[in-house]
Amino acid sequence: MPKHPQITFPLLWAASLVLLATACSGGEAPATPGGATATPFGASSLKVVPPAAPVATIAPQPTATAVPPTRSLGTPLPTRAPVVRPTTAAPPTGRAGGLNPTKPMGEARAYHSATLLLDGRVLVVGGKTTGEQLSGHAETFDPATGEWQTTSPLNHPRQSHGAALLPDGRVIITGGWGPNFQALASAEIFDPVRGTWELTNSMSVARIAHVSAALPDGKIIVVGGWNTVTLASTEIYSPSTGAWSAGPSMSAPRFDETATVLANGSVLVAGGEDANDRRLASAEVFNPTSSTWNPVGPMLTQRYRHTASLLPDGRVLVAGGTSEPGSLASTEFFDPVTGTWSRGPTMLTARQAHVAVALPDGRVFVAGGIDPSQRSLRSVEILDPRVVAWHSGADLFDARNSMVAALAGDQRVLVAGGRNAGSILSSAELYSLAR
Repeated sequence: MPKHPQITFPLLWAASLVLLATACSGGEAPATPGGATATPFGASSLKVVPPAAPVATIAPQPTATAVPPTRSLGTPLPTRAPVVRPTTAAPPTGRAGGLNPTKPMGEARAYHSATLLLDGRVLVVGGKTTGEQLSGHAETFDPATGEWQTTSPLNHPRQSHGAALLPDGRVIITGGWGPNFQALASAEIFDPVRGTWELTNSMSVARIAHVSAALPDGKIIVVGGWNTVTLASTEIYSPSTGAWSAGPSMSAPRFDETATVLANGSVLVAGGEDANDRRLASAEVFNPTSSTWNPVGPMLTQRYRHTASLLPDGRVLVAGGTSEPGSLASTEFFDPVTGTWSRGPTMLTARQAHVAVALPDGRVFVAGGIDPSQRSLRSVEILDPRVVAWHSGADLFDARNSMVAALAGDQRVLVAGGRNAGSILSSAELYSLAR
């Protein structure tokens, strides 16, 4: 089960994909994440039509048939180009194939969430800040100007929460660690036009280290997590009524898993930890049409604090994470047509509590995290789909884990916050992936 967040690890979520935080048991280990970003759905019998463009694992956006979630890890990003608003400042360009430091966030934070908004901005919310205090601070990053803008604060400070994009462009934040390390059931919604937060109805079950995903009908499903016990339960939020309803339970309880919205609107949930702190290889898919969970083949390796990225051909790439005895360099592909996993190319560096972002051209950007010696990483590697191999990118300026990342235009990635040893970071970097 998740330990006391100050004593153990940061959890990485919805991002993430969005984004989001992770938890671990020592050294640089992450603390329980929320949200971020994972996405389960779809049975092995479902035929998948590959998406027109890849989606990032941190900030999902709605598509013509489905609205992707924002989770830390594992959620799809919008396929349309972000809207660039006029500005008098020259936009930061970044180094080709490397990072360019941009302005720091208004507050240092880790175990936070990042959500890609419909206008191309990135919303960063909550987390743990300096002095191991909970953050209620929220801000948006505009990749067109390189500027951060503070929004109104959350009603309830939180870390390791869930985050998902609603069909109308608003963002819902759910659960997470609250004051005195109590799991929260509360939920609140961000209005990107007014820059304000409004409480909505609370979930029936308080939870942390869960995942959130957007369903094709615009509803949001919240899956698993932890609250004194590991949870198999799910809940579904209706934006039109503001009400929650009980969803079908998974076949097994899990927290700190990933969730990925597949091309047909199903949601794949994979890995995590069970009630006995055992890493899981099991995976299952939620079918929103029948409102049922369907077991699929298990991953080849037990893992959690990993990332999951939707690829243009409809498959899902799972990378890294931790298993006994430590951080993993292995990767694997999930085929939604057959419901099976196959071995992927081994990363150059074993890592957990890292970030991964899928690019529209099929490449996957992986950065930072924690190595097998429990040290934070600066290294970057990129999966080239043409040769199905990893190659090194320029290092991050700051070693970090439990940070967030989001697509900032077609060929740039924003990396922000996180931890390095005992420090919580406010720094942010833009990575240029222009060929």
